[in-house]
Amino acid sequence: MNAREVFVAHQDFIERALKVVCARQRLSAPDAEDFCSAFRVRLMEDDCAVFRKFQGRSSVQTYLVSVVMHFFQDWRNARWGKWRPSAEARRLGPIAVELETLCVRDEVGFENACEMLCARHQGHLSRADLEAIAARLPPRQKRAFVSEGEIVNLPSALTSPDAQFIAQEAGAEARRATVAMCAALGELAVQDRLIVRMLVEDGLSVATISRTLKLRQKPLYRRIHQVLALLRAQLERQGFSAQHVADLLRHGGFEASGDSGEGKIPDPVRLFSCNPGTQDVQDVQNVQNTQTTPEAENARNTKRLVR
Repeated sequence: MNAREVFVAHQDFIERALKVVCARQRLSAPDAEDFCSAFRVRLMEDDCAVFRKFQGRSSVQTYLVSVVMHFFQDWRNARWGKWRPSAEARRLGPIAVELETLCVRDEVGFENACEMLCARHQGHLSRADLEAIAARLPPRQKRAFVSEGEIVNLPSALTSPDAQFIAQEAGAEARRATVAMCAALGELAVQDRLIVRMLVEDGLSVATISRTLKLRQKPLYRRIHQVLALLRAQLERQGFSAQHVADLLRHGGFEASGDSGEGKIPDPVRLFSCNPGTQDVQDVQNVQNTQTTPEAENARNTKRLVR
């Protein structure tokens, strides 16, 4: 008989073997149907090549049972991934590997696993030992499968074309806002620019800025308010209102890294550099070295008179 005739002659036995394997592995009705359908397709592939590989070393029934079992292992590994015990279970020894296999892979539950292992290792293992081992095993989760109806209702992980276009537009506007802000900062006095950087970038309090720059704290509040109002007015003249900037932040414009026009991906756009350059450090040193207030001058004159 050729391979196809052998398949037809043993078709009833194949169906019984499939039912036995599904029952032993406790497959659900949908999983059992998928497995049986996949196995039937496998048998028909390449003009029943499975039967042509039979060499007569055993009966056809024994050979078919072996084929069904090996195919089931491949089918389950493809769906769940090949089972491997955790590193912690291997360190704890064979008992921990058996316990993890029963609880995680076979899903028999901890109570049933305890009964099975205690019966298998009579007199050498207690429930307390298994509880101590289970407490040290890492939590593991198996793959979850859902129906197609549930998948249809899940939101897509990909960004929609409209959202990509909005993000690109927001990135371009954010770069324009950055240029406008840099120009507005460049028009400030050195000390005012330094105060803004310390306040916004470094997140320093007004009291800390006052002590660092040796400025009176109370007038410093009014000065900061005036500087920020000046920056806001200059940005509004460039078309950047508070609502406009809020929209750019909401659409991720200042974190966007779209095409800069030259085919290159620029760095994320920020209104203020998080890493002040050499010029900023030099400005700090110049201000601290040249800062002279009337209060400081009066204090030095008082010290001279006392001496």
